[in-house]
Amino acid sequence: MAKINPRGMSQGDLVRLLDRATGTLWIPAGHFNLQPTSTEVLVGGTIPTAISFDASSDENACANVYIPADVDCSVAMSAYIYYSAVSTSGDVTFDIDYVSIASGEDVGAAVTDVAGTATTTDGTADVLEISSAYSIAADACANGDVLFLNVRRDVSAADDLSGDADMYGVRIDYTTRPSVKE
Repeated sequence: MAKINPRGMSQGDLVRLLDRATGTLWIPAGHFNLQPTSTEVLVGGTIPTAISFDASSDENACANVYIPADVDCSVAMSAYIYYSAVSTSGDVTFDIDYVSIASGEDVGAAVTDVAGTATTTDGTADVLEISSAYSIAADACANGDVLFLNVRRDVSAADDLSGDADMYGVRIDYTTRPSVKE
């Protein structure tokens, strides 16, 4: 980290300090591949913009995301699920599975399962909610890899939400790599 002293700092240190920022990847529900048990939902009655996960069994949807060059893969990323619930009470639990694969690597590699914690609905039906963070471990991917992401409603965990949970997308926050080399 750049040190600031009473006389200021070098231009290189200032550039490194200002250049270290965060970025965001947004994966909308429409970019997820529906698995046989999940369905699209019409929001506002006309446009399919969510994936509906019901309460009867574990359901999932998958997406593939390219890891751009500006992601600092040596720092953990945080994923957040944006969703709403038709019920006004109860807890919903989502899990995320992921694996990062480079060109030439076996796509059948084992995934990392990040179990979610139960999120309590806010008491109002159809309100946009955001899950707590799911960590994608540091060094779990590399620039240029494809991140295979699976979102699953885990009804066998602490999930007691009686109705559907509609997922609108997943936000992944990451730290950017400095453009100035040390």
